[in-house]
Amino acid sequence: FKVISKKYKDLQSYRNYTLALKNKNFIELLHELNFLNIELTFRAIIRKIQAIFGIVNVSYFEMMKLVFRRLYIQLKGLIRSHFLRLCGLKIGKNTRIFGKTIIKGNRKNIIIGNQVSILGNIQLITEYSRSRELIQIGDNTIIDNDTILFSHGGQLIIGSDCFIGSSVRIQAKGGVYIGNDTMIAANTSIFASNHITDRNDVPYKKQGEKFIGISIGQNCWIGSNVVILDGADIGDSCIIGANCIIKGQYPSNSKIVAKEIIGKPYNESEKRE
Repeated sequence: FKVISKKYKDLQSYRNYTLALKNKNFIELLHELNFLNIELTFRAIIRKIQAIFGIVNVSYFEMMKLVFRRLYIQLKGLIRSHFLRLCGLKIGKNTRIFGKTIIKGNRKNIIIGNQVSILGNIQLITEYSRSRELIQIGDNTIIDNDTILFSHGGQLIIGSDCFIGSSVRIQAKGGVYIGNDTMIAANTSIFASNHITDRNDVPYKKQGEKFIGISIGQNCWIGSNVVILDGADIGDSCIIGANCIIKGQYPSNSKIVAKEIIGKPYNESEKRE
C-alpha cells in the first residue's frame, strides 16, 4: 500500500485503497507496481551515483557522461600500472598511474607501494651501475603531474600517506628521507648534493661533489617554491612557508617563513588609506 499510495494520493483511508484495488485489474496493477519499483530503484541508483562521484545539479545525460569519463580514467590508470608491472616495475595493489611514465635506469630499484595515485606525468630516474640506490614510494601516497624523482646513486624514500605537488624535483644523491603524512607543495626542489668549491683555479664542475643527505620528518607541510639543500634535517610537524631556502637543522614543530613575505599584522582599528 505504500507504493500504491504514491499513485493514488487523493485516497485517504484503507477503504478507498481497497476499492481502488477491486476496481483495478490484477495484471494491470502488477505491471504498474513493477514499473513503480523500477522507477524508484533507478532513482535510488542515480542518487547513489551522485553521492559517490560528487555530481549534483546536472542532467542525467551529463551525469552519465561524467561518470563514464571518470570510470574510463580509473580503468586507464589500472591498465597502465599493470603494464608497468609486466615490464618489471615493482608496483603494489590498487595503484593507479594516469600519466606518461618515463623510467630510466635499473627498474628493480624502483618500488611503488599499494594504493598510490600518480595523477600525471612522472620521471623515475636511477643508474644502471648502482645496486644500493633506491626510489621507494609508500602506500596511499599521491603524486601530482610533472614530477621528477632521480636517485643518482642514493636512496629516495617517501613515506606513506604523503602528497607530492606538481613540478616537484627531488635529487637524492646523498639520500633523501620523507616521513609519513608529509605534504610538499608545487615547484619545490630538494637537492641532496652540492658542488665542491674549495679552489678557484680549477673549474667548479671538475672539483666533484659532496653530499650529506636530507631528512624530512613526519606530518610536515612544505609550501610552494621551497628549496631544500643538502644537509637539511627537518623535524616532525614542521611548517615551511613559500619561497624559503632550507639548510641546516630544524627541531620538531618549527615554523619557518621567508623574511621578505612577513607583513605587518593587520589591526582592525587602523584605517586603511
